[in-house]
Amino acid sequence: MNCSFPGCTRPQENAKHGLCAACRMRKHRNGGVLPLTPARPKAPNTYPLTPEGRAAQHAANMQDPEKRKAFQKRLRTNNLRVRSGLTIEDYQRMFDAQGGKCAICQNPGRGKTTLVVDHDHDTNKVRKLLCVPCNRALGYFENPEWFERAQEYLHNNLLSTQHNNLITVRAS
Repeated sequence: MNCSFPGCTRPQENAKHGLCAACRMRKHRNGGVLPLTPARPKAPNTYPLTPEGRAAQHAANMQDPEKRKAFQKRLRTNNLRVRSGLTIEDYQRMFDAQGGKCAICQNPGRGKTTLVVDHDHDTNKVRKLLCVPCNRALGYFENPEWFERAQEYLHNNLLSTQHNNLITVRAS
């Protein structure tokens, strides 16, 4: 039996509701009221390959240096846009303005690793470009309780290390 929503031709999910799964979900999301139009039909699968076939095709493409470079550029562009809202051009402007160096330690990106975009986790506002170690450390320092415990730990261990060295020096 088909969905009872006018214009929908999908099979209904169960007799209790009389709706297909898509129309029932739209009704739920719309506060229990059916919207004026039925849910769109599901798009046909545009990937003729199986997951294994896609993986094999991807592996073959990664062997070709030009396809690999194009894939990596697309991936980087999408990651920048999704994670920080920046374009490659925005990133390059920031990189050039900082002289290609980390804003904290002034070291250039290490090896193939480029500088990463640092942002405020509360406001999502982009700050500067940092190397991976500085960005990771800054993430810990933003937590005041962690920072205080780390300072106390270093202070206590520095004093005990100095004390142990004095004892060792006196004993010899």
